[in-house]
Amino acid sequence: MNSKSLTHHIKTLLAIAIATAILLFSGPKAPADPSPPLSMIDVEILNLTTTKVSVSWHCNVDCSGSWYLGKTPISTIEPPTYDRTNAPGDGVQALHEFVISDLTPDTDYFLRLKSSLPDGYTLISYNIKFRTTK
Repeated sequence: MNSKSLTHHIKTLLAIAIATAILLFSGPKAPADPSPPLSMIDVEILNLTTTKVSVSWHCNVDCSGSWYLGKTPISTIEPPTYDRTNAPGDGVQALHEFVISDLTPDTDYFLRLKSSLPDGYTLISYNIKFRTTK
């Protein structure tokens, strides 16, 4: 290897080293986005009849749970538009179970579930559509 080639390689390696140092030591990095403090899992619609439905879900931590029910999709804008609710909810726990009764037979409903931590962090589910039996 001649001296020109060696000089070129050294300059290239030096440039790579400087760029790496700048990336590594350019000040504090923002922390990685942590996992959300609250998540809903195992959402289930059970025992659907002509006039009632059972709904349950788990959360990864203890929180309050409530629901909103309507015959049209429920908005995510607070306060949501709905026909019925059980807010403020069921107390602080990880498992939430409710029976919603006095429904109309053979009717489409939209349900949104809400879980809230004591510090105010709130998670609202997507619209869950179900139809009562005839």
